[in-house]
Amino acid sequence: MHALPFILYNQNYNFPIMITKKRFLIPVLVSMILASCVSSQKFEELSKQNDDCNKERTTLKIDNQKLSALLQDEKSRNEQMADDIKFLKTDSAARGKRYRTLADDYATLEKHHDELEQLAEKKITNSRGETRTALEELNLKENTLRKLEDSLSKQRRALDYLGNQLQEREARVAELEKYIKDQKDAVSKLKERIAAAMKGFIDGGLKVTERNGKVYVSMEEKLLFESGKTEVSENGRKALDELAKVLEKEKQLEINIEGHTDNVPLAGTGFMKDNWDLSVLRATSIARILLNNKGITPERIITSGRGEYLPVGSNETKEGKAKNRRTEIIITPKLSEIFEILKSN
Repeated sequence: MHALPFILYNQNYNFPIMITKKRFLIPVLVSMILASCVSSQKFEELSKQNDDCNKERTTLKIDNQKLSALLQDEKSRNEQMADDIKFLKTDSAARGKRYRTLADDYATLEKHHDELEQLAEKKITNSRGETRTALEELNLKENTLRKLEDSLSKQRRALDYLGNQLQEREARVAELEKYIKDQKDAVSKLKERIAAAMKGFIDGGLKVTERNGKVYVSMEEKLLFESGKTEVSENGRKALDELAKVLEKEKQLEINIEGHTDNVPLAGTGFMKDNWDLSVLRATSIARILLNNKGITPERIITSGRGEYLPVGSNETKEGKAKNRRTEIIITPKLSEIFEILKSN
């Protein structure tokens, strides 16, 4: 960068003096000394002006550098803007072409839309009658469906009610089955206890069985009575005492005493008229012996005489007649709980 010329005016001679970068101070002083004698005060003023000029020159140099940099930036931005303008022109041309294509497509679509709209309107006009008929059929079907839904709702409510009833019955049946099972288990255990208590009389004509939820203690005539008599023998009393010990602990059991005979007519003309009388009196004799045990009350005992009318063997043989001459003590659990369950059903 070239130095700017600096101009001084000599006040004595009134003409300009050109000052360059490298020849400034000394030439000026020499010329001034040679031209005229300048006072020292004048020299100091010129020196001060020279310093101010140097400072201004430095400031201008810095400003010039900044302006050069700004100029370079502006050139770069101008080049970038030129590239952007070129790109925008190219893009605008492409977009214009695309716009024209889209405009043509839109016109075609609009034409097709109008054609389809006319066709649809025509079909709508032609199908109004069909639509009216379809709507009538639809209303009819809706009414039918509504009636079916009402009927189905009623059936569902009835089914829910029946389902609840069935669940309640199933619960009662389960309760009844459990009770019956418990009773059956209790009867089986009772039969075992009676058989164990009276095992010493098995060979004497005693038999303990379980049938239909009941325990049957069957004792032949030879264990309890003499032929044609109603008084219980000593051995029979012992057997009945053992049975009473078991029954007194089971207060929920009912005791049914049945007397049985063979078909041989009763001999004699006493107060007993026939085998029926004999069977009844034998049953009551056994009942009184059981009642000697305080744990057994009369309310639990039923006595009956079956006479010769419920044989277990043939009355045509001696062995069969011996089997028929028997007393059966039928021990039954009270069925009040079962009746309550059935009643609630």
